[in-house]
Amino acid sequence: MVSRKTLAAGTLALAGVAFVGRRYLQDRTTPEVDYETVARVDGVEIRRYPPTVVVETVAPSQNQAFRRLFEYISGANRGATEVSMTAPVESEAGRDGGESVSMTAPVESESVSMTAPVESDREGDGVRMAFFLPAEYDYDTAPRPTDESVRLVERPGRTV
Repeated sequence: MVSRKTLAAGTLALAGVAFVGRRYLQDRTTPEVDYETVARVDGVEIRRYPPTVVVETVAPSQNQAFRRLFEYISGANRGATEVSMTAPVESEAGRDGGESVSMTAPVESESVSMTAPVESDREGDGVRMAFFLPAEYDYDTAPRPTDESVRLVERPGRTV
């Protein structure tokens, strides 16, 4: 007979394996913004990114910022267009602390892949977070947000 502790530990282990497996698959299948590697210095890769379009928001917390942007890619936009999540996400907390982090995402709607990275910066007392849209979108063709706190921004090419 299997004890409750053994059963609980087995269930927990199985859930952990499922989570890690899902995360691994998601990381491997999430589209990324195209880039060119220009150099590698002490294990750090220097990349050149092309001009891109991002959807961004400023919110009191990373959680609220992420939820707003997730709603946008889930169809809360004027075209009711679903946009797949991409990696990474870039985020930075407000003055009250926190560091910049990167994470590696209906009504008649078209499916749109979203690419990585996602970025976020300190913005007053809140968090600015941005999701990068796929290369097939430019500023004029990207779905327009319906939430006034979410906006589209054109980004010039950059080296990071």
